[in-house]
Amino acid sequence: MKKILVIEDDENILSNLKYLLNANGFDTLIAKDGLEGYNIAKKSIPNLIISDIMMPQLDGYELKKKLNANKKTSSIPFIYLTAKADMQDLRNGMNVGADDYIVKPFKSKELLQAIEVRLKKISEFEKKYEPSESHEKFKYEDRILIDVRDKQMLIKISEIKFIKSEGAYTQITIVDNKKFLVRKLLKEWEKVLPKENFVRIHRSILINLEYVVKLEKWFNRTYKIYIKDINTTLDISQRFAVKLKNKLSF
Repeated sequence: MKKILVIEDDENILSNLKYLLNANGFDTLIAKDGLEGYNIAKKSIPNLIISDIMMPQLDGYELKKKLNANKKTSSIPFIYLTAKADMQDLRNGMNVGADDYIVKPFKSKELLQAIEVRLKKISEFEKKYEPSESHEKFKYEDRILIDVRDKQMLIKISEIKFIKSEGAYTQITIVDNKKFLVRKLLKEWEKVLPKENFVRIHRSILINLEYVVKLEKWFNRTYKIYIKDINTTLDISQRFAVKLKNKLSF
């Protein structure tokens, strides 16, 4: 079930929107001002956000800026719902990265269509570069397209050093230690990456064996992994360390 966050300071509109979305099969979260909405978005990571513009605490423009600045919420599709409709308002909304703009009063069908378009776009992108069960997995030298905020980037599988789970997202660290946040679960990466190269060392981390420099015993039957050209180390349990030793001949 897709999760939608509605941020609106008019209680009647908020109640009607929750009823409409729930009736159409969505899990609906609600907030009565921008600040509350931001806190809920950080915690719950909804699939889409619908927000008014003129609100107490934090208006719609400032809310979107804060969401953009947070890696976990920056790529959530965002629809403005407002009574304001002049060109400057539209321009302001698009400048901060809004995906759509619905003007009050609106028809239920209009809003539902806008939601469907945004969710479908995200779904199509996520599926485009993810093999199905019958497809061959990615090869080590393959290039894949990832969506980073409002841009699409090509990276090579062989350039990925490790992938770390971040809730509904994963953070990819590649050569030159560049980091990208992608809306894809770690278990989904594990299905499509070549198993001879990528190994899970923790329930939240996949590493590329090519970049492992050293495995060091630590306290309480834990280990540290050193990754090439990275100052920080990664923690690994004894259970995963044994599997890694066998693969690397440490």
